[in-house]
Amino acid sequence: MRILTVVFTFLFLMAASNGVAQTRSSHPRTGTVDPCASAPSRREMDECDRRVYQKADASLSRVYNKLMSKFDEPQKAMLGEAQRAWIKFRNANCALASDFVYQQCLTAMTMDRTIELEGFKTRFLTRR
Repeated sequence: MRILTVVFTFLFLMAASNGVAQTRSSHPRTGTVDPCASAPSRREMDECDRRVYQKADASLSRVYNKLMSKFDEPQKAMLGEAQRAWIKFRNANCALASDFVYQQCLTAMTMDRTIELEGFKTRFLTRR
């Protein structure tokens, strides 16, 4: 009986991990193919998610720094305050997510913020 329990548990876990990979076929925000969906294990998927987040965060930093370079000191202070508040919000919001999707939440919100700052730069700074 114990062997059957182990076998069924193993089969259940294998089926669950296959289902996870299949549900992660595209990025929720951009619709692009999820580069981590085909990772063969949870550990590799987590590592892939971390790398994708690091790229998104680096992109956000570039856009943020470029925007800051266009501002005078009062505007820089306001943007800095807004960014710190956004980071606090993002972290609190993603803390609600399970461990399995925490990195994906950080990535999605960071990508959204990058798009938002790009739009800000395009909409508001070109009027000067």
